[in-house]
Amino acid sequence: MLKCINKEVLCSVAGGLIAFCAPLYAATPVIVKPLSSVVSFEELTAPATVVNEQHIVVSAEITAKLLELPVKVGDSVTKDQALAELDCQDYLLYEEQAKQRAKSLSSQVGLASRQLKRTKKLQTTGSVSVDVLNQRQSELNSLWAQLQGGKAEEAISALNVGRCSVLAPFDGVVTEVYTAPGALLPSGAAVVKLLDTRRGEVSAALQPEQVTSLGASENIWLRTGENRYPVTVRSILPFIKSTARTQEVRLEFAQAQALSGATGELVWQKAQPSIPAMYTVTRGNQVGVMLADGNKARFAAIPGAKPGQSVTTRLSPTAQLIVSGQYVLNDGDEITIEQGENERDNPTAQ
Repeated sequence: MLKCINKEVLCSVAGGLIAFCAPLYAATPVIVKPLSSVVSFEELTAPATVVNEQHIVVSAEITAKLLELPVKVGDSVTKDQALAELDCQDYLLYEEQAKQRAKSLSSQVGLASRQLKRTKKLQTTGSVSVDVLNQRQSELNSLWAQLQGGKAEEAISALNVGRCSVLAPFDGVVTEVYTAPGALLPSGAAVVKLLDTRRGEVSAALQPEQVTSLGASENIWLRTGENRYPVTVRSILPFIKSTARTQEVRLEFAQAQALSGATGELVWQKAQPSIPAMYTVTRGNQVGVMLADGNKARFAAIPGAKPGQSVTTRLSPTAQLIVSGQYVLNDGDEITIEQGENERDNPTAQ
């Protein structure tokens, strides 16, 4: 019996007749799936806190006795709502005094102005000296300056009268009360502490590589317990802390807000989808995946991929990923695509 071998066919010949003929290299059966049905968007996390710089102490701006304190801890208030009423009697008297002084000075300025006008006429006829004219001008200038000062005193008095009511600078909630009616409050004394519940934002300290990933993500949220709050990046501080080597990121709530002071996790999805580690293979010193190209297997190396880890990819979502049989294949091997949902790969065999 004679045997003839080529790279594709093994034939056994006996008595000039072909007794057996079969392929030497059979195609490998595989199962494929579209890449889009296999990939997922990997989630990254970092500790985060809800901070709120709009949590301020509202103070008295004048020295006066506290007459009324109509708010309590937990009360919601609106902008310009009265938080406290101070005894304003002295300041009302000061305001009236300033008004009368300004009125008197205005009258004196009018008289001095008329006198100066007559003196100028007389000086042109030589009836009065230049010195008298200069004296009248100086008197008018002095009274005019006093009038401006009187008007300033009147404005300050009116401003102080307005400060007899301690007003809320913004919509918020009273979180602390520092005094009570009857107390004599010096200027600058704390009255209440007010929180602007709409100004909370998320603060997180991230590693530089996390900052890059977060900046490219379009799906970010804060997770506190069972709650999830969508957020958007407001600012990435251009400063790396020397001790922790982290950058602070501030994020705004897109819809509902978490309570100020709440802690949780900042969660975001990578911008590029990831292929699970179970579908990756190592060929030489490269890690990638096996794709079906007609009846051929093609190795697609993925830069930066590491063995045993999921990898991000820019491959087309319609690429046919070999999900069963990939570990025994090399680039260019013939394959036969089988139908079936069960994956028969052995993750440990590479």
